[in-house]
Amino acid sequence: MQQVMDELKQDDFFDNIENVASRYGISSRYLQKVFLQYTGLTPKLYNKINRFQNSLLLMAKGNQSLTSIAYECGYFDQSHFIKEFRRFTGSTPSGYDFANT
Repeated sequence: MQQVMDELKQDDFFDNIENVASRYGISSRYLQKVFLQYTGLTPKLYNKINRFQNSLLLMAKGNQSLTSIAYECGYFDQSHFIKEFRRFTGSTPSGYDFANT
């Protein structure tokens, strides 16, 4: 399971869970079940958390636009990035206050 977690955590991971499961010779349903037992999270949520954390790191550096961060982190578009960011923080990326974190 650690190999799967490492794969999902890579900055350039943009694959789907079905393909990941196939590479390990298991069904996507079984991967989800075992992953949930092992981590307490679904692979999809684990991937979302990692993608969000990566976006925070890039935002903290302050040398990229939010649009380029969204695409670099694998979001389909900026509105997808904003929606997911708001779910995790309650704020938009442009309104996020790093001083209070």
